[in-house]
Order: sequence, then structure tokens, then C-alpha cells
Amino acid sequence: MLIAQNVPRVQGDAFDHISALTAVTLDGAVLWQSGRPHRQNALLTNDTPFQIHDIDGDGRNEVVLIRDFKLQVLDGRTGKPQRAVDMPPIPETARARPYELYSGDSIVFANLGGGEGRREIVIKDRYRHFWAFRRDLTLLWQGADDTGHYPFPFDADGDGREDVFIGHARYDDRGQRHWSHDGKLRDHVDALAVGNFTGDPKARPRVYWSSSDEGFVVLDLEGNILKQVRVGHTQTAAVGSSGPTFRACST
Repeated sequence: MLIAQNVPRVQGDAFDHISALTAVTLDGAVLWQSGRPHRQNALLTNDTPFQIHDIDGDGRNEVVLIRDFKLQVLDGRTGKPQRAVDMPPIPETARARPYELYSGDSIVFANLGGGEGRREIVIKDRYRHFWAFRRDLTLLWQGADDTGHYPFPFDADGDGREDVFIGHARYDDRGQRHWSHDGKLRDHVDALAVGNFTGDPKARPRVYWSSSDEGFVVLDLEGNILKQVRVGHTQTAAVGSSGPTFRACST
């Protein structure tokens, strides 16, 4: 397991920085530690930019994270740095610009190149900009939209390359926007999923949004809203094994 601590800076929870990483076994033995843990840095209410993933396909997991304004890859066994690159600069037109470079937010991996496995890295900020990087950390493309919390990769057209469903939008593997409801819905997407959850293997996949105060929303792959149920502030959804019923969690 990999545990991170973060230091809140500037405003609310929008520009947190990872202060410590600790890798432990399931028995609690510490494998390695980077940074200095502190009990005051244990709480957070935001996405944190670190993940465990076999980014190079060698059968061993790496740690991919953003720290000190750099996108970094660490050796999963030791925590030692393997490679790093500066994050993109924050444009002058950004609503908040406390630093020269972005500090990052959530990270997801996607198959944008059509090869074997998910080797590309998709990163977003909170809540407007996002970037796609190759596994060697070179920038593929970038975009700006209502990002929500966590992107979802899915091969929507069967071409062997995954699209990126992010917030209220869908982008293809080249970073071209297929559609977006940015500005049409007032809140953001707390969680999303794409797939066929009906129990009928021939049914078309759908897009499922838990869109905060906008409620639970179901769309087709072309971005048409099929159903919207306002059940309060929806944060996430889960599929039960008893049938094709989605249960939205409202807070």
C-alpha cells in the first residue's frame, strides 16, 4: 500500500502539495518512505496526484505522482526517482495563479496509443485544465473543460484506443473534443463511469454521471442526456449484483 500526506496551501484544497509518501506491506512493515510525515497533514478533502501503475509494462509497478511542480516516476520497490518533467505553466488568464507551474490533482492511466495496456498518463487540475502525457513524460495534448474529479478512459468507438471521458465531456485519443455540456450544467461531476451495466451483452454502453447538485445523469455515447434524476448532492454510484439497478449515494 502507498499512503500520501499533503500540505494545503494558498486557498482551500485547490493547491495541495504531497509532503510525504510511505509504502507499507499489508502487515504494516514500512518498505520505504519519502518526505516527513506529520499528523497535521493527515486530513484532506480533495484529489491527490499520486498513483501506483506499471507504466512501462515490465511487470513491476511504478509510482507516478506530481510533487514539487514536477510529474515524476519513482521505482515502486524503493521509491527512488526514475524520471521527472516540469508541469505545464499556469496561463496568465487563469482564475487563480499562485504559482508559475501547476501542482496537479487526480491522475488516471489510459490506452491512447493503441498498444498493449494503459501506458499514457492523464492529469487534471481543480477543475479546469487537463493534460495527456506519454510514458516517457512527453506531453501529448492538453485541454480545458469542466473536469470534475476523476476521468474515465473507455474505448467508445472500438478502434483499440481509449477516449477520455472527463467531467461533462468526451475527448478522443488525440485530444479532440467530441462533445461537452460545459456551461449547460451548473455543478461538476463527482464521479463517472462508462459501460454496459444492464445485464444484456448486446446493449449499448452508457455514460453515468454523479453530478453533485445536478443529480444522477445517464447519457449515450454521443452525449445526449437520456435521464436526469435529482436526488440531492450525488457523489458516486455502484452496481449491485441483484440486477441492473444503479444506486446513487446522496449527501
